[in-house]
Amino acid sequence: MTYLFTNPEVKRWQRLFWISFFLNVVFVTAFITARYERPVSPQDASQSPSSEPVVPLVQTVPALPATAGPPVGEKIPVWLTITDNFYKTFTGDPALARYAEHYDFPRLAEILSVQIGRLLMWDLLLRKEILQGDTLSFVFRMIPPDELKMREDMPDSLEVLAVSYFSQRLNKFIDLYSFRPAGSPYPRFFYGDGRSLERRLKNAPLREYVQVTGFRDDRTLQSAGIDFKTPTGTPVYATFDGRVARTNWQTRFNGYSIEIVSKNGVHAARFLHLSEVLVSQGHEVKAGDLIGKSGNTGKAPFPLLHYEVSTLGSSARLIDPFAFHDAFYEYLQGEDLRKMQETTIDYRDLLKKVVDR
Repeated sequence: MTYLFTNPEVKRWQRLFWISFFLNVVFVTAFITARYERPVSPQDASQSPSSEPVVPLVQTVPALPATAGPPVGEKIPVWLTITDNFYKTFTGDPALARYAEHYDFPRLAEILSVQIGRLLMWDLLLRKEILQGDTLSFVFRMIPPDELKMREDMPDSLEVLAVSYFSQRLNKFIDLYSFRPAGSPYPRFFYGDGRSLERRLKNAPLREYVQVTGFRDDRTLQSAGIDFKTPTGTPVYATFDGRVARTNWQTRFNGYSIEIVSKNGVHAARFLHLSEVLVSQGHEVKAGDLIGKSGNTGKAPFPLLHYEVSTLGSSARLIDPFAFHDAFYEYLQGEDLRKMQETTIDYRDLLKKVVDR
């Protein structure tokens, strides 16, 4: 045993062993220190068993999705060229398709075509006078949900604010702007000179309404009278002196309804889709008397009043209410005109931007 502690050869191997052991300890310590002090890579972070998230020192903004677009409520200008029929021009436009995807609103193009068609119908026959090569620019906005709940004019989820249509047939621009005059409960559309787009009726069945959404045109026979979009419960008035001939006939289609025959027995006026009928058969009325309230009964697609006038007898025929009532245009004046013209400048600037692209 003494030999193991006194032999010089054994002592030399002992020294080598301890030197080797010490160096291995140093190398292992250095490796472990370097492993846990280096920055954590995304790969290491994803494999880390720790429940604490690894937050990088510099955060990058992720790329916007392909469907990114203007926020809800922002005014959006659009430019179209008529390449097909009026409706397909909207539904086939790639920009409108992107907006529809961005807002998750598949019917965007369809509703825009309907809203703008209702405006242009006062100047053009959409089926006959819309020509390929005509151009259309317009401004619209998606209505924020909170605003939509508070609006009394029953808007769709979007609204059109300005339209500029160049008609080759008329060889002119049709420029229209939405504006709410002082004292008016709803915005209406006006031409650039302040003239109202819609004709107003003398002795009208409604004092106020949102919009005319359809009317009879002898060239198209598209409607038997006038459809006034108006909230349910809007007061409805007699349009001439006469007698109530009947109420609530064919209610499946007409809903609650009233027919008044003029005193001379030549004309009849009909009021359809009411929510309330306030007169009875045989009741004598004068122009301006309250006779009912508008509604959404029968086959009405939304709250409205359908109003029509006809002659009576064997040769009975429908009459254009705008001609029967001697319709007129409203003209903005004073402060209303000044404010409307200020808004047109803003809309024209927006439309110019999209045209110049």
